[in-house]
Amino acid sequence: RALWQSYRDHMPTVSNFTKGFHVTLLYLGGGSNEEIAGRHPNLGGSDAVATLKDELANCEGKELQVEVQSIVWDPRICALELSSLGQLCANRHPHVTVATRSGVPPRVSNELLARWEATEDLARGLGPWLAQIGLAKYSEALLEWCQAMGAATPDEIAENATDAAAAIENGSIEERSRIEEVLRNAAPGELSGQTLEQPLRLTGHVRGRRRGE
Repeated sequence: RALWQSYRDHMPTVSNFTKGFHVTLLYLGGGSNEEIAGRHPNLGGSDAVATLKDELANCEGKELQVEVQSIVWDPRICALELSSLGQLCANRHPHVTVATRSGVPPRVSNELLARWEATEDLARGLGPWLAQIGLAKYSEALLEWCQAMGAATPDEIAENATDAAAAIENGSIEERSRIEEVLRNAAPGELSGQTLEQPLRLTGHVRGRRRGE
């Protein structure tokens, strides 16, 4: 809470402070192992999902310590990026959602942190960012366009969404229009962040939660 207070003046539109901080280690959502693996390509397939489920079940009630490495925000949401979770988290960017703008769901933190990674290193982060906005299959083509045009960040891609969409989808006009709209809206406002000089340590317990809890 003190960390949030020290930065909140920089994000006036993000005012709904999260109650009951938590880290989502694996969101099931009623999906099969294959569906969950599709949402988390970094896990490496359905067998890895099954393994993670077993590991988390065995860790029920176990105390864990994590470190807050950075605080990141845009006009929609603010999140803390964590380390020290090893392989216990399905998300590419383990995090705690700190606050949101009204109407913005906490899951947008995944998109926020993917955008942050792609801003720091487009070649490494473009694919994960596109996966978060539903355009994963265009990763290779869009990276080629970026290299040819000199676009180096998601914000520059969003600013040139019309040209980018035309370059990576030259078949369906309807699909090209969809891609353009997604890209145009994928970098909403200024992205900001700060790596903490001294990582903040947090302690919690592993707990399986049923829907609605």
